[in-house]
Amino acid sequence: ADAADAAPADADAHPVPTSSATQGPALATAAASTEETNVGAATATQTDTSGHKGCHWLAVCTRSGTLAMYELPSFEERLHMCTFGLLPRVLRDTRPDAVEATLSAGAAFAAAQEGELAMIVSEISLHSMADDSRLYLFAVQHHTHLAVYEAFPFHYNATDPATAKYDGRLQLRFARVEHHSQLRVREKIKHKTKKSEEERGKAFSLSAFYHGHLRHINPFGNVGGFSGVFVCGDQPLCCMIGSRRELRIHRVSCGGATNHFAAFSNAVCKQGFVVYTRQGHMTIAMLDTAVNADNLWPLRKTPLRQSPFHIAYHHETQTLPLVTAQAYHNVFAAATHNEPPPPPTEDVPMEETKNPRFIPPQDLKFVMHLVSPVSWHIIPATTVEFEPYEHVSAFKVVNLKAQQHISGLRGYVAVGLTTVLGEEIACKGRIVVYDILEVVPEPGQPLTKNKFKKLCEVQQKGAVTALEQVCGYVIGAVGLRDGSKIYIWTMTNGETLMPIAFAQANVHPLCMASLKSFVLVGDVVQSVHLYHAGEELSKEARKAGEKKFLVWLNRIARDVRPLDVVAVEILVQDQDVMFLAADQDANVISFNFDSSDPETEGGRIFQRSATFHLATHPLCFGRLQCRPSVDGSERKTHLGMYGTLEGSVGAFVPLAEIVYKRLYQLQSKLIATQDHTAGINPKAFRVVRTQGLYTLHNSVRTMVDANLVGCYAFLSVEEQLELARQVGTTRRQLLDDIFLFEHSTQNF
Repeated sequence: ADAADAAPADADAHPVPTSSATQGPALATAAASTEETNVGAATATQTDTSGHKGCHWLAVCTRSGTLAMYELPSFEERLHMCTFGLLPRVLRDTRPDAVEATLSAGAAFAAAQEGELAMIVSEISLHSMADDSRLYLFAVQHHTHLAVYEAFPFHYNATDPATAKYDGRLQLRFARVEHHSQLRVREKIKHKTKKSEEERGKAFSLSAFYHGHLRHINPFGNVGGFSGVFVCGDQPLCCMIGSRRELRIHRVSCGGATNHFAAFSNAVCKQGFVVYTRQGHMTIAMLDTAVNADNLWPLRKTPLRQSPFHIAYHHETQTLPLVTAQAYHNVFAAATHNEPPPPPTEDVPMEETKNPRFIPPQDLKFVMHLVSPVSWHIIPATTVEFEPYEHVSAFKVVNLKAQQHISGLRGYVAVGLTTVLGEEIACKGRIVVYDILEVVPEPGQPLTKNKFKKLCEVQQKGAVTALEQVCGYVIGAVGLRDGSKIYIWTMTNGETLMPIAFAQANVHPLCMASLKSFVLVGDVVQSVHLYHAGEELSKEARKAGEKKFLVWLNRIARDVRPLDVVAVEILVQDQDVMFLAADQDANVISFNFDSSDPETEGGRIFQRSATFHLATHPLCFGRLQCRPSVDGSERKTHLGMYGTLEGSVGAFVPLAEIVYKRLYQLQSKLIATQDHTAGINPKAFRVVRTQGLYTLHNSVRTMVDANLVGCYAFLSVEEQLELARQVGTTRRQLLDDIFLFEHSTQNF
């Protein structure tokens, strides 16, 4: 039902504050003359917990930060919250309380306005967004921040004299919903060039025009099967309710800031929407039906029917090589005395298999596929099956030197295979290099335009444990009887792999990460080591005038403390480099390479700069470039994405020193002043935890917990101002710092 039908015609006769019109489905406003000017109003139809079914409610917010809800058409006040302008965590009815409470709240809001001018609630809206969902209150504060409140029933005790004054009031309270989203972008850095007064006035008037005529909150009934609210702004958001009846808030990429939104549906674009950007572009779009948006992150699932082990990205063809494995019952006898096993078809079944109660052992059969990023399905006729008893122990897309390519490098798929036949037989391995070619697709199957082509392989006397690229060559670790070694191979004429350099490794190198000519190697016992590869012309080549290079590999730094490393990565921030390592105890340790420090012995010993306990076991790292900065500064920063054994995904981001100091002080204040979940101390929870022989580690607490610091945005304005005063900065500066690293990690 439309609330406008329930409003009386003589609305001016009711003593209510003046309200600005907020139009839309199930929304209406009423206006009257009063001394106090209102900044936002909204109505909604909701069932009253006190017995008034099908009532219409009018919500009015004034410039003093007071939110009141009136029952239509009688305009009787049922809820009054005088602290709404401070955006507290819980909104409660304060009208029946003493007058001093209202005055103190008004004084606090006035004092807050003296320190911050951008705290006026410019727009509010009430929506249930589904028939059986709770009521949600959306509020936009000064066109920059979105606050979402969820209503929940709160019944007062009628027999208690202290709560008898709440008779006839709405038995509701609102709890704030946490979300890491803002409507604005960080202000750009002002350059030294001064603008003229006319340009400044024009820019100010244009901003005032957009903010004055911009309607942020736009409800929709059916867009892709979801109902919710689209919030316009510099960073548009979509708040929706799905089948799980939980509120989901996702960012929407519409080509920039949006000013207007409307639902749109026709024969071509069913259940879609149309947006109008600030640049004057109109976009008609619809949600992808294959993507499930009813999650914290929109995701798409592709059934494989197998267990994935490795995945990579091939840049030239924009495809994804994938390695999977499937368990099968092994009923064949394995070879003995270090002899290679015969093919499974010629093996003789074991005598034990004749017993009907015998349980055959299970083994893994590894297969390599090629996945299309268009359909996210396996491309037909691209499956490569490996030999039985061969496990894929290393997998990487490497850029090798290729004269036929413009850049001099071409991407190939390098696979490290290890033959596993038990404890009595020595492990052997091989390295196989594949190329992904573009061929003529089969009729009716356009995705079959890519195929695997085997180029070369090289046999190894030990297990291949890691592969990486460096200076256009393949670098890998091989476990031998006399110790592990690190080799560098070059591919000649696209047919053979020739070893050209090697170095003695540690006990068991398990992972590698490269950056230009530097390679970071992680060992399961002896922590991390940094190698440097280079090439120079030989004497014979110099005399003959040929370009034949000699490649060398040297270890330049290491960590002297033992550590069982499972994943490593190298991060870059401008001219600084940071090395990350994750161990088996769910700890992440950061290392610095500083040759000027005397404690490092000329840079030969790593320094631990930060430690952090994740509580989830990371398995792999991936380096991505951060999103371009919105403040106008051109900074080259990388972030390290990690995936854990428990199924979670996270990231590590380098911070500037001044930003780090502010956020670290804020983190210390939040730990000391705020209530934490289950009374757990976040500072003690993030301390490095080790087991076994590696317990003598001193924690270096120089890492900021984004989950903890992000809670600052959900505090009330009064609490934010107090914490900012203790830190020695402003509330706006802290919110900009939090938004900065949240914006840099939004790559998806």
